[in-house]
Amino acid sequence: MHLHAKSFIVLLVGALALSVTSCEDDQAPFDVAPDGKLKKMPRPEEKKVLSQGDAGGEAPKTATRKKTPPPPQQHSTGPLRIATFNIENFNDAAARIGGRQNDGARTDEQLGLLAQAIETTEADVMAVQEIVPTSINDFTSLIHTRVFNGRYTVLFGDGDAKLKVPQVIGIVYDPNKLTPIGTPKYLRFPKAQALHKHLAAAFETTDKRLKFAILGVHLKAGIKPEDQQTRLRQLAEIATDFIPRMKSDFHTQNIVVLGDMNTAEYNQGIDGKLLYEQQFAQMKLTDLSSGLTCTAYSGVYGKYVPSFLDHILVNDSMRNRFQHVQAIAGGNCEAFNCEDVEFSRENQQALNRFRTTWVAVSDHCPVTATMQP
Repeated sequence: MHLHAKSFIVLLVGALALSVTSCEDDQAPFDVAPDGKLKKMPRPEEKKVLSQGDAGGEAPKTATRKKTPPPPQQHSTGPLRIATFNIENFNDAAARIGGRQNDGARTDEQLGLLAQAIETTEADVMAVQEIVPTSINDFTSLIHTRVFNGRYTVLFGDGDAKLKVPQVIGIVYDPNKLTPIGTPKYLRFPKAQALHKHLAAAFETTDKRLKFAILGVHLKAGIKPEDQQTRLRQLAEIATDFIPRMKSDFHTQNIVVLGDMNTAEYNQGIDGKLLYEQQFAQMKLTDLSSGLTCTAYSGVYGKYVPSFLDHILVNDSMRNRFQHVQAIAGGNCEAFNCEDVEFSRENQQALNRFRTTWVAVSDHCPVTATMQP
């Protein structure tokens, strides 16, 4: 072949290659091989890399960009026990407390029984209600010296002893399991007025795998229709005001709301229970204590009768971190199986046993929810 003919062929092939590479984007580009043949080139997004096994002539493998996996959900490494306990006017020496025979403060023996009642919960964190402000030091001493030999400590808000309220809320916790985060805060309903301020605090497990905020509450007491409406309004304001503030202040989405909610209607037929179940659902909270029969006793019409007043609520973020939950109401609720206790001579032995424990401790029973991962 003449030189001019060879040059013509090379020019023709080059022009053809340029024409091909200028085609629409959905066609693969080409290049000219050393032997003068057209060779299909991979698209930019299909660049090939050789693995160690490709040296023997195996087909090259496509390099893929690895997706970064989402961070694993953080779970607590062990069970978490959350409790609430209304201790009934601790320790007002000027008030007649729970029908006790003495009109003053609890005796040393009664304080020992109270310490035992707290120990039975084995709680990691517990909200306590009805601590008289002037008795905060006494209660703190009880927790530090007589409960599990000082295993627990207790949080109160600033200025508790100076509060112009008859009772305050404290939060007892085990520092071997939980570390407080931030400063406990008092929250008070802006609209639904009540006698109590409500204590918010936050904790992190010592393994740093779980952080949550907790709100100890004590809602409006009473059985009148207006009392019920006040409680429902208070619950609504917890959802719309308190919980958003806790999430913002403590930088966590995991929320626990617990305490004496005075849900007196809970035992008055299905309508009373349904009323609060619907309210909790609207708040997007799950009642861990809903399977209990009672949480307190009161003396009426010649007998002690059970009632359901105390609750432990959690939001979905908190609930979803645990697989199983079991709740129990201790004290006389457990001992007497939430049945009526008659004031009668025939029932004197049981009545004495009931009064010995109930009068010494509280008209409420400690309620504990154990959350298993």
